[in-house]
Amino acid sequence: MKKKEDNYYGIRFNNDIPKIDKINNFNKEVEIKFIGKAYLVKRKDDKIEKIELKNYHKLEKEGTYEIEFINSLEELYILQVRIEKSSLFLIILFLLGSIVFTMCFIPINQNKTMIKTLLDVIDLSVLEVDIEDQHRYVFDVDFENIVSSDISLPATMDAKAVSKNKIAPGVDGEFSIIISTKDSTVDMQYSVDFEDITNEKPNNLKFKIKGGNKEYSSLQELEKYLKGIALKETEKEIVIQWRWPYEIDEIQDTIDTDNGINLSNYKFRIRVNGEEAIK
Repeated sequence: MKKKEDNYYGIRFNNDIPKIDKINNFNKEVEIKFIGKAYLVKRKDDKIEKIELKNYHKLEKEGTYEIEFINSLEELYILQVRIEKSSLFLIILFLLGSIVFTMCFIPINQNKTMIKTLLDVIDLSVLEVDIEDQHRYVFDVDFENIVSSDISLPATMDAKAVSKNKIAPGVDGEFSIIISTKDSTVDMQYSVDFEDITNEKPNNLKFKIKGGNKEYSSLQELEKYLKGIALKETEKEIVIQWRWPYEIDEIQDTIDTDNGINLSNYKFRIRVNGEEAIK
């Protein structure tokens, strides 16, 4: 995981610069080094506890951790760390041993190189990579509470509006919240909360859940309906649609200009809470 030094913003996990926009996964203990202040955030029900960390603090137990980091420039970052110790090394050794054993019995075609033959033997589908794009946010509720990084609403705008750099009445967009229980052996109960990072947003902004008809004037109004059960070993997609409808009156141009600035600055976080479903 090699990163350029100019991406460094004051904190490292095991000497690597952590990702801000997704969970930082490790299969061993994590040493945290930083310049500034760092806190371990623990959430239970509606209570939040922050424990200040010392430099070179180590996270050793399996689980998902939320770290609040304030660097020397007073910039705030919310980071997610997941430690999932596994027998990956033993699995790799087993696969390599199986490949070598198999190769003893596979004749290599003259038109194939050794590498090509090896690739034919290996089932690459076992090497899954979690890919998260700009409009799709994946939450593994098997690890209880997960918080996204800051999300800018204009980043989820319709592609046509983005290509025209258009932030004005008439724009719309959508983003997906993926509730994942792919690694869970039990059904999980989940709920989704939204936290505004900035309070600015167009007065007339509307949100709704795709497939429904009811519109809400804020993400906080909508979140009341984002609760349910996710069956084990599945992925459930919730699509949130938003739009900024036209309003025509004599003073609307001035309001639209101000609201356009507000939309450009509007950021929020998604928090998904998970717990084992009680039958």
